[in-house]
Amino acid sequence: MRRLPLLLLACCLAAGLWSVLAGTDRNWDLRNYQLYVAFAWLEGRLFQDVAAAQMQAFYNPVPHLPWYGLLRGLNDYPRLFAFVGGLPAGVLAFLFLRVAHAHAAVVVPGRGVALLLAAVAGLAGLTGAAFVPAIGLSSADAAVAVPVMAAYALVLRAALRRGTIGERPSLAAMAGAGLLLGLAGGLKMTAAPFGAAIGLMILATLGLRAAAAAGLALAAGFLLTWAPHALTLWRETGNPLFPHFNHVFRSPLLPAEAIRDERFLPRSALQAVLYPFWWLRETSGLVTELRFRDWRIPLGYLAALAALPPLLAGRAGAGARAAWLLLGACALSYALWAWLFGVYRYLIVLEMLACLLPMLAAALWARGRWRPVLAVALLAAVAALATTVRPNWGHGRHGAQVISVPPLPVPPGALLLATGDEPHGYLAVFMPRDARMMNLGANFITPAETALVRRMREVLAAHQGPVWSVSLPEAAARRDATLARFGLAIAGPCETVRTSLDAHAFCPLRKFN
Repeated sequence: MRRLPLLLLACCLAAGLWSVLAGTDRNWDLRNYQLYVAFAWLEGRLFQDVAAAQMQAFYNPVPHLPWYGLLRGLNDYPRLFAFVGGLPAGVLAFLFLRVAHAHAAVVVPGRGVALLLAAVAGLAGLTGAAFVPAIGLSSADAAVAVPVMAAYALVLRAALRRGTIGERPSLAAMAGAGLLLGLAGGLKMTAAPFGAAIGLMILATLGLRAAAAAGLALAAGFLLTWAPHALTLWRETGNPLFPHFNHVFRSPLLPAEAIRDERFLPRSALQAVLYPFWWLRETSGLVTELRFRDWRIPLGYLAALAALPPLLAGRAGAGARAAWLLLGACALSYALWAWLFGVYRYLIVLEMLACLLPMLAAALWARGRWRPVLAVALLAAVAALATTVRPNWGHGRHGAQVISVPPLPVPPGALLLATGDEPHGYLAVFMPRDARMMNLGANFITPAETALVRRMREVLAAHQGPVWSVSLPEAAARRDATLARFGLAIAGPCETVRTSLDAHAFCPLRKFN
C-alpha cells in the first residue's frame, strides 16, 4: 500500500511524457466541436449560433471544459499543455494495474507471481489501439474511462471479499461505484454500455441489495452530469438528445427520424457476434476511419470461451464471483457497444479488461500451477504487442502555441457561414464576440426543407451586417452549391487563412434572393 502513490506518480509521469512526445493534438473532433462546445456553453451562445459545429454542437460540453480551460491558460506552453492533458490517462493506467493485480492475486499463488502476472497483463492492456492514441487527446475518452475503471475496481473488491470471507458488499461502496458509472455515462453516452454492464453484473454477483444501491446512485450521477445540458436542449429544441433519437422525442426542427452514425456498426447479426475477429487483420473504415489492427479483444474473446467450461464446473472456488464479474462485464459491454456504436476508440475499458481473460482461462485449466498461467499471459501479450496497428488521430509537431490562429477576416457583427461537413467550429473561439456562426451544410442537414433549415433562412433574412462564408480551399464547388440553395453568392475575392490546425477560405457574400 505504501508503494501505491509511487505507482500512481510513475503512471502519470509516463502518460504525461508520452503525450508530450506524441505532439500537439490536432484531431478532427477538436477542430469541429470539442473546443467549440465548451466555449459556446461558457459564453451562452449555443443557440445564438446555429449548428456551428454541426450535429456535434449539441453534445454535452462538460467533459470538454477542462481541456478548454487548459487551453486558455497554457496555449503558449504546448509541451506543458500536452503533459497535463496526458495525466488522466496516467490515472486510468494506475487503476487498471490495480485491477490486474487484484485478479492475478486470485488466480495464482504467491505475491511475487501475482505481481509478475499483473505486470504482463498490464503491459498488454496499456499498449492497445484504443488507449495509446487517446493519451492527451481532446476527446476525453481516457478521462471518462477513469470513473468506469474506478467503479469496476470497487465492485471487484466487493466480489473478492464476498467470495473469500463471505462479507456482504458495503452499500456505500456500491453506491460509490454506481455514482461513478452514472457520472461517466452522463458526461459521454459512449460510456453507457460499461455502466449498464457493470450494473447488471453487480446484480448477478452481489445481489439485489447491492444492485439497488448502485442503480439509484448511477441514476443520480447520470442526471447530475447529463440533465443540465439535456434540459437546455429540451427547452430549445424539444429533444433532450437533439438531434439524435428524434424518432422518439420528435423535435419540430427535424423529421421524426433516427439520426445516428451507422458507418461502423456490424453489417449483420453474425458479424456482430464475431466482429472482433475482423480486427485480426489490418483494416480501415470498419470500426475506425484510420488504419487499425488489435488482437487484444479477439484473444480475450477466445479466452472467455475457454474459461466457461471450468467456470461452470465450479473450479474457480472463492474467485468465482470475480471471474464471472470479469466475463460478464466484458461480454455485456461488448454487446451493447456493438448495438449502439461500433466505434473502436470507445472500447478503452474493454480493451484493457480483455487482457485479463487469458490469464483467467489459463488459471482455471491449470488448477493451481502458475507457470502455465504466466506462459499463456505472456504469449497473449507478445501476440498483441507484435500485431497492433494504432491510429493517429492527428497529433503533430509542437509549435509556439497549442492553437495558433492569425486575425480572421470576420468583422464585428458579421454572420459567418460554414457550407459543408468540414471542421470549422473552433474558429468561433477566435471571432469577435458579437459575430455569429451557422453551418448551412452541417452533417445532419438534408435537402429537405425542414424547420431547422427555415430557421437558418430566417436568421439570414434578419441579419443586417456583413455575411461571410468559410470552407476548405478545395471545397469551392460544394460551397457554391450550398450558398446558392440559400440565395447567396460570392461578392468579392476570398482570403485563405492558415491556422496551426488547418487552412480556411473566407469569402464575402451577397444576397441575391
